[in-house]
Amino acid sequence: MKVKKSILKQIQRNVFLGLGIYLILIFAGIYVAFKWTYHKEVKSSLEGIKASLKESILLQGDSNFKEALLFAENQDVKRIYLSLKKEGGDLSRVEEKNKEIFQKYGRLLRDTTEPLIKVLERETGVRPKIHFHLPGPRSFVRTWKKPGEDVKLDDLSGFRFAITEAQKSKKPILGLEPGREGLVFRTIVPIISEGELLGSVESGQSLDTYLNNFIKERKDITHFAIILKKDLEKIMDFYIKDGKAKLLDQAILYAQSKDFDPKLLKDVLEHAFKEETFEHGKLYFVRIPLKSFKGEEIGYVVLGRDVSELINLFRGMSFLLIALFIVFALVYYFVLNRSLKGCSANLLSTASAMEELASGRGDLTFRLNVKTEDEIGLLAGYFNQFMETLSNIMRSFVEKVKVLFSGAEKLEDDVKTLESESIAFKERAEFISLSSTEILSSMEEVSKSLQELSSAITEISQRAQDSSGVVRETVSTVESTKDKVEFLKQASSEIGEVVNLINSIAEQTNLLALNASIEAARAGEAGKGFAVVANEVKELARQTQEATQTIAEKIRLLQDSSSEVSTGVEEVVNLIKKVEDASTAIAGAVEEQTIVVNTVADHILGVKDKVMINEEQANQIRNSVDNLVYLAERLKEVSSQVKGVANEIKEITSQFKI
Repeated sequence: MKVKKSILKQIQRNVFLGLGIYLILIFAGIYVAFKWTYHKEVKSSLEGIKASLKESILLQGDSNFKEALLFAENQDVKRIYLSLKKEGGDLSRVEEKNKEIFQKYGRLLRDTTEPLIKVLERETGVRPKIHFHLPGPRSFVRTWKKPGEDVKLDDLSGFRFAITEAQKSKKPILGLEPGREGLVFRTIVPIISEGELLGSVESGQSLDTYLNNFIKERKDITHFAIILKKDLEKIMDFYIKDGKAKLLDQAILYAQSKDFDPKLLKDVLEHAFKEETFEHGKLYFVRIPLKSFKGEEIGYVVLGRDVSELINLFRGMSFLLIALFIVFALVYYFVLNRSLKGCSANLLSTASAMEELASGRGDLTFRLNVKTEDEIGLLAGYFNQFMETLSNIMRSFVEKVKVLFSGAEKLEDDVKTLESESIAFKERAEFISLSSTEILSSMEEVSKSLQELSSAITEISQRAQDSSGVVRETVSTVESTKDKVEFLKQASSEIGEVVNLINSIAEQTNLLALNASIEAARAGEAGKGFAVVANEVKELARQTQEATQTIAEKIRLLQDSSSEVSTGVEEVVNLIKKVEDASTAIAGAVEEQTIVVNTVADHILGVKDKVMINEEQANQIRNSVDNLVYLAERLKEVSSQVKGVANEIKEITSQFKI
């Protein structure tokens, strides 16, 4: 019988499927975890960049504020403003008649502040852009312009609202403000003397300059773009016309890094309108709102970071973790598969032993070599215990069968001897009958010859003695046969007790197999193997019960036959006793005939009567011998049946190796 559904293969398939699902979940978990960690890390990094940029701008604004404050508090600057007011009148009114005065003091202010500007340039490495204003506000001196172009008296009230606010409030103003020079982070400090507003001084830098300096410090920032609202188109018209800014459909591209190609810029702008942070290939972008000094949003800065190294790092970590999990899964599968193969080998060896027993070629010396302490080990222990008990029972049974077979052979030999003796005795009885007939027919001749009568009497005496001896031997043989039959009946009873014991053990084994089947059913899929073993044990118990029933039936037949033999032997004994009595009578008659041999002639009629009696007894002996021969033949039949039953039992027991 082959295993149709191997427990090992089922468990291997389930374990393999479970490991596959486990690895898929692990891969998905690692992907989700790393994706979440990656985005969190990138966003955290960009938030740091965002905060760092704001801090850098504020630091630069603080530096600009100090520069502007330095000039606003300078006494020489205030003196020039006061002198201009004294000579030119109202500082907020510039006309053709006093324009040259304003220009003269403008050049004087430039010359006066130039040494201080150079000092600041040496300290910072960058020439500061200092812009002096007149009340109004109106432009006065632009120190970064070359002489002749530096003094401009343009009206700024239409678009330089930060200057207006600073002069109006007489307080410093810091913040972004677009203008003709672009988008500049400005620091405007009023110039006040004894509470009177003389003008203001401005220090600032273009926002793209801030970004370029910031990107030089942050190597991880590879792309940037400054996008302004389209509402600033009028204010920045000069800047746009000079080609420094680009007018888009919905915004103004103020500045961008060199790495921005048109397609990438387009995609970035589409995302920037919707999301604060977004990803494009190996670049991760963050949008930083730009607010004016009033707090109004005027645009935004887009900073892009190349995250390819971070992606490679996370990919490497993912591959490493996945490889570790795969190795762990393979090791786990290998160890589990090895353990399952051991369990399967134990189950297959048990099934093989059960198959041997079920097919009638059972090796009762087989023992399961299982040393585990699990359910299979427990089952193997009980199986070995059952095999040991069954082996002992079969060993005892085989010994009894040997005794039965030996007794059957002896019975057969004795029956053959009885048969041969009965035939010989029959021949002698026939001879006695024939002799009596001859004596009766020749009674007349007896009278003629006493010598012949004496010889005949002697012969009769001898025959009677021989007959008596044969009868005694027959009695002895029959008594021996009776004892052997009784021994055969006793051995049959003992075999019946052994068969009953085997039947009882088979019933207990059947109950044990039923309990094992119930326990295997409770175990579900894992108990199917035990259910197979339990069914095989149950089938073995059933076959054992059938075998014991067959043996019991054979033994019953043997006992019945033995009883019949015993009864027949008793009848033979009775008949032989009668023969013995007859032989004794013949001997007595012969003795009487010897005594009266001298008077035979006188008693011829008495002799004739005796001869007739002798003939009648001879006929009876012959009939008894016929009965004895018939009983011998029946006994021979019974002995053959006993021997046949013994051979069948021997063949059954020879199938088991004990």
